[in-house]
Amino acid sequence: MQIEIKRLKIFACHGCHAEEKVNPQPFVFSIQMETDGAKADEIQSTVSYSDVMKFTLAYTKEHCFNLIETLSDSLAREILKNFPLVKEVTVRVEKPEAPVPLDFETVAVTAKRKWNTAYIAFGSNLGERREILDGAMQALSCGEIRVEKISSYLETEPYGGVATLPFLNGAAKLSTFLSPEELLDALQSIEKKFGRTREVHWGNRTLDLDLLLYEDYVLETERLTVPHGEMAKRRFVLEPLCEIAPCAYHPTERKTAKELLQFIR
Repeated sequence: MQIEIKRLKIFACHGCHAEEKVNPQPFVFSIQMETDGAKADEIQSTVSYSDVMKFTLAYTKEHCFNLIETLSDSLAREILKNFPLVKEVTVRVEKPEAPVPLDFETVAVTAKRKWNTAYIAFGSNLGERREILDGAMQALSCGEIRVEKISSYLETEPYGGVATLPFLNGAAKLSTFLSPEELLDALQSIEKKFGRTREVHWGNRTLDLDLLLYEDYVLETERLTVPHGEMAKRRFVLEPLCEIAPCAYHPTERKTAKELLQFIR
């Protein structure tokens, strides 16, 4: 079901120029929200467009952004965080009185965010391993990320010939509206919080959080490869992943996690 709010006009202070930060000007918001639909003829079973409009008004007036690009994306994020029934949101922000000395109707920016499914592998072989992994899962459960499922912890021997101590490993299913790169930043921030250092590749470590799959994305950059380049070779990754999502699909191997595990001796 799609819920639409069309051309909500709000006076607020956003812009790069000093006068825009103190003199309110009109902004026009159009918001589309995808939901599962009302399960009953009651306001509690759907998204209240009135509440979303009030939220948009308060958020737009309480914050000041230089760019409507930032305003639209930030508002989209906050709607997803604060209205759990919204699965996907598109926010269009118009600035009809932008300070440009030309004859124009409006300028506008559109931002789109939605909840996506991702799978991660995690491990620890230094310190209080179980407490570290429990803490990492709690840290992941923020407004931008929901931890949907967590596997049991599996003790394994170190992989790669560098680390010397046994690991506790596991896997988790996440929902997030962060992009793959933004999710990587979040994972690395949590690793750092728990004392992860990167002096030795594949060495002993307090916490390892690896992005395995993100929807059906295939992505390769200097920082990130999705699906994870080593996951199809690692029993300690596939076993816990199969526990929570045996049908998780590897888009380049064209096999499920369960099928990949059968190929590992």
